[in-house]
Amino acid sequence: MAYLEKMSEELRRKVVSLPYRTGLWISESDTTGGDDADTAELEALETIITSFGEDFLKSEFVEEVMQETLDNMDLWDVWGEDLDSVLDDSKAVSEYLLSQVPEKELHSYKQNLMDIATSIAIAYREDDSGSGQYLYRIAIYFDFYMKSLWSTLTTNQAPNLQHVLNISRDEKKALSLLAKALDIDLKKALREAMP
Repeated sequence: MAYLEKMSEELRRKVVSLPYRTGLWISESDTTGGDDADTAELEALETIITSFGEDFLKSEFVEEVMQETLDNMDLWDVWGEDLDSVLDDSKAVSEYLLSQVPEKELHSYKQNLMDIATSIAIAYREDDSGSGQYLYRIAIYFDFYMKSLWSTLTTNQAPNLQHVLNISRDEKKALSLLAKALDIDLKKALREAMP
């Protein structure tokens, strides 16, 4: 079923540009990594969009969206100009799609945006140096080991320490804001997004 054909041009553009814009927005949410981090995250974003566009295991709607996102690579520079509206656009698109696509397709679309954002956040380890850094690292390790213990007791998948450490404080804040805009549970979305 061709979902995008039934949308207005403006809505279609927002739906199709959000995967790229969301990834870029997460990348720019943390400025501590410098040029190396920016370059690595942009390369990761292109790779992620490409691989997600070629992934036929996603929902029909997500597959259609990602293929069009990939087909419009020549517009990515233009799409990257107005990142301040990513959260508002994510919320508005999600609310509109609620009446336009099946719930399962909408969930897949929102999870796809979180997958992209999470993948970008773990693409490069920015340096979170600064005040409170020591306590922040202790909190991360404590949280990781508590989740590991819980996963052992419940037979859930253990968290990946490398992924946990790669997400900076600013990126976690941005992921939280994105999850809120998409009206999805952040912890569940991160579990689904991380291998």
